[in-house]
Amino acid sequence: MKKMLLFSIASALAITLAGCAQPAPPPAPEEEYDIKTDASGTKYIVDPAKIMGGGPPKDGIPSIDNPKFVSVAEADQWIQDNELVITIIHNGIKRVYPLQIMVWHEIVNETIGGDPLLITY
Repeated sequence: MKKMLLFSIASALAITLAGCAQPAPPPAPEEEYDIKTDASGTKYIVDPAKIMGGGPPKDGIPSIDNPKFVSVAEADQWIQDNELVITIIHNGIKRVYPLQIMVWHEIVNETIGGDPLLITY
């Protein structure tokens, strides 16, 4: 009986102490975030040697330079009513650019009403 009472008290104490524990402070940063200067005089905060490239290379996403358009009836066959599109009306001319195409190309070089335009997403 004494062992059971002692075990209960010890368990309650352990649970109470665990609830009072403070989270550990965040680790100190590895480096100071002061402005540094390289040998050529260029100032930086993030060491350029630690910067890594990501994503496609230059010109890795092909733009659409001569977009082809279809009628609303044709587009209704492959564009759902709830799909997102970019729309523009310029000089009274209406254009619709489906996001399902724009997410792959991101840029359309277009001439609308005689004006060169860049549509981007």
